[in-house]
Amino acid sequence: MTVPTFQSYPDRGCKLAPKCLECPLPVCKEDMASNGRRGLAVVKADIRDERDAAIREQRKNEGSTAKELAAEFELTERTIYRILWVGQMDLRSEYELSS
Repeated sequence: MTVPTFQSYPDRGCKLAPKCLECPLPVCKEDMASNGRRGLAVVKADIRDERDAAIREQRKNEGSTAKELAAEFELTERTIYRILWVGQMDLRSEYELSS
C-alpha cells in the first residue's frame, strides 16, 4: 500500500500478510488497477513459478529428496512430486519441439 512520506499509519496488512512490510508480493494488491484480482493472480503465479524453479534446481544440483524439499519449502511431498513431474513434462515438450 502506498502512503505519503512522513505519515504515520496503522499497518494492518491484508489476507496475504499480517503486516505490509512482511508481504511477499512485489506490488501491493491494494495498489493494483481496478483489475486487481487478475493482477494478483499473475503476481501469485510468478511467485509460484520462481518457487517451483528453485525446487527443481535444488533437486538437480543437490539431489534433495522429496521429503527434504517438502520440509524446506513447507509443502506436501505430493506437491513436490507434482512440481517435479510438471518440470519433466516441460523438458520433454521442449525436446520434442527442437527435434
